[in-house]
Amino acid sequence: MIKEKNKKTKYIFSGHETFSCRAYWPKKGYDFLIKENKFSDKDSLVKLGVGKNMVSSINHWVKSFGIVNNEGRLFSLWRTILDNKGYDPYLENKGTLWLLHYYIVKTNYASIYNEFFNSFRKEKVEFVKSQLIKFIVSKLELDGFKNFTLNTLDKDINVLLRNYCFSNTIKHNLEDDLSSLLIELELIEKVDVTSSSEQYYSFNVSDRADLPWQIFLYIVLDLFNKETTVDLHSLETQVNAPGLLFCMNKVGIVNKMQEISDNILDVVYKNDAGIITISGLDKLDKNKILAEYYAA
Repeated sequence: MIKEKNKKTKYIFSGHETFSCRAYWPKKGYDFLIKENKFSDKDSLVKLGVGKNMVSSINHWVKSFGIVNNEGRLFSLWRTILDNKGYDPYLENKGTLWLLHYYIVKTNYASIYNEFFNSFRKEKVEFVKSQLIKFIVSKLELDGFKNFTLNTLDKDINVLLRNYCFSNTIKHNLEDDLSSLLIELELIEKVDVTSSSEQYYSFNVSDRADLPWQIFLYIVLDLFNKETTVDLHSLETQVNAPGLLFCMNKVGIVNKMQEISDNILDVVYKNDAGIITISGLDKLDKNKILAEYYAA
């Protein structure tokens, strides 16, 4: 794993051993850790039932999603979700996938995701891999980060793309594609451009009608902690905001704001001369919102 810290920022690359995150790995990693095992244990291969490289990869992904921190402390949110008696231990609910996506960007343990969805997302709608690499290299050089290679960045980007969209290549079979964790969110898609020698991709920007309003609200409450009022512009453009991370268009965000107001008496939706806001958020408990969502 490559990492470096300076006064400006911290970047971490690799650690995934070129494996995209399989759908069952968050639960497998959680169960392993809750029994006070360590990925460095000699018998970790036997207990996890996978090879050495996959052990390292599972370790990488549970940290990337914020399930556990560098000190080995499990995040209470994932205890409530991934425990055997939790909300959704086997990730059968799409809302859980949205949460995993939010936390892989917010946690910023795997730096490529934060840069991709928060920064590069503002620059491009359609892109090829070489453009993304050039963008990341420019950002690293600007921040004075030197401990990286183009090969490392290329592998990170390949894994990121396989997490979110089908590879359809000879090297990666259909079984690998179907087991990748976040494909169902349909955030990135391939674009056929016959005149290009490179594969084009695009951010699939939509109203995200399938995103539960409770999950949207949980993230708003987490991001704008204790704020009374949040405006549409912030939800579109602020770092880690739903507009960026979930590839949501303005219509979709407004719809969610209205839906929240319709379902929660204390929340007021207002459109005042084009300034769209929701208020009353400081009265809400994000964990109760999540509990109500999973209980529905």
